[in-house]
Amino acid sequence: MNESAHLPGFERIDRILARIGNPADPAEVHGLLCGVVCTRGVEGRQLWLEQVLEEGDRDRRPSPEDRNGLLALYDTTLRQLDSDEVSLRLMLPSDDEPLDVRAEALGLWCQGFVSGLGTGLGGQAGLSPEGEEFLRDLSEISRVGFDADSTDEADETAYAEIVEYVRVGVVLMGEELRPRPVTRAPRIH
Repeated sequence: MNESAHLPGFERIDRILARIGNPADPAEVHGLLCGVVCTRGVEGRQLWLEQVLEEGDRDRRPSPEDRNGLLALYDTTLRQLDSDEVSLRLMLPSDDEPLDVRAEALGLWCQGFVSGLGTGLGGQAGLSPEGEEFLRDLSEISRVGFDADSTDEADETAYAEIVEYVRVGVVLMGEELRPRPVTRAPRIH
C-alpha cells in the first residue's frame, strides 16, 4: 500500500492548525516534525505535539479528531523516514499552486526543520560536517524566491530539484542522528 496515501493532506493540517489557533503554515509544522523525528524518533512524538499545541490559542483545546490527525502525521512521517525505500514526502502545497507560493512554503518547511533539529538535539552538538553543510544549505533555500508570474519550465525544474535535495538530505540527516534500536543476533544453540 502506498504510504503517502495515508499522509494527512496539507489542507487538512491547515484546517487543524486554524481550529487550534496556531498561525503556522502546515509546511513549517511538518518541517519541525521532521527535525524532531530525525533526532528523537518515536520518543519525540509528544514533544512535537506539545510544541504545536503550545503555539496555538490556549483557549482552544484540540478535538480528539484534530489531535489524532496531528499524531497520524507524526506517525506516518516516522514510518516514511524509517522506510528502506526513502519514501519521505515533504508536506508542501500541490503543484497546482503558483511556484512562488510553493517556494515560500518550502522556505518555511526548511525553517521548521532547522527549528525541529534544535528542539530535538536540545543544545547538544552532534552534526557531522556534511550535516552542518546541509543546514547551511537549508538556510539558503529558505531565502530563495521565484517570480510570482513565472511559468518558466526551468524554474519548475529547479524547484523540483531543490525539493528532492531537501528530501534526500533529511533522510540522510535522520540516519545520522536518530538513535536506532539495537538488534541482537539470534543465539544459536
